[in-house]
Amino acid sequence: MSFTQDAPPARVRRTAARPNAWRGALTLQKVAGQLGISVRQVLTEIDNGSLIAVDVGFGSPRRDLRVMPTDLRSFRERRAGT
Repeated sequence: MSFTQDAPPARVRRTAARPNAWRGALTLQKVAGQLGISVRQVLTEIDNGSLIAVDVGFGSPRRDLRVMPTDLRSFRERRAGT
């Protein structure tokens, strides 16, 4: 039996280990608070491709997602229908 590693969702960007690259990025908890939804719902939006996230962790065992403010703004605009 062989095991395959799940591919990351299409809307999750991988970043190099450059802390300045994601300066200002929001945690999923902050995004959830701003949207008035749960962290689980934020993850669902990321997994279905509606919200773009940046993986600042070290691969799938240490996945650590952040959302850039510009991506959150775009998500809100799409959600509002503008």
